[in-house]
Amino acid sequence: MRPAGMRLSAAGALAPAMLLLGAVAGSAWAAMPTGKDVVSVRAVEALSLGRGATDTARVLVTVKPGYHVQANPAAADYLVATQLKVKALPGFKAGKPLYPKGRVLQLEGSDEKLSTFDGSFEIRVPLKAGKTARPGSHALAASLKFQACDDKSCFAPVTVPVQIEVRVEEPRK
Repeated sequence: MRPAGMRLSAAGALAPAMLLLGAVAGSAWAAMPTGKDVVSVRAVEALSLGRGATDTARVLVTVKPGYHVQANPAAADYLVATQLKVKALPGFKAGKPLYPKGRVLQLEGSDEKLSTFDGSFEIRVPLKAGKTARPGSHALAASLKFQACDDKSCFAPVTVPVQIEVRVEEPRK
């Protein structure tokens, strides 16, 4: 209840309604999916290497049905190619990632043909444990950058972390 003589302005009357509308819109915005919600990424298995040995790490990417990501290389320079980067770790050397062949996608109403990945696919990365690699378990940090899209729009590009487990075996005596 207002004290006598106190007026409530139009802006003052609208403020609570605007706050409520903002809270509802904010929670709806927070509930909207992002690229991270439609793509999952994980290393397939831990590698076991001897010093000086090379093997291939496999990173599994799964894109939910109805979505796709751009292949690597992407069909055009302005598109965000899916890209795996492995961070340097002393004693290890990562080679150039090997991407599968993209699937051609032509969106309805467009003459442009895209090269995309959808469903589940693997990215392979050659890894070498150098002669200075310490024996034991190591976690190689990697990241996958991608832009998830459906047939009508795309999410903002995101980068998600991936961990590649490598065990360096003790040299045999």
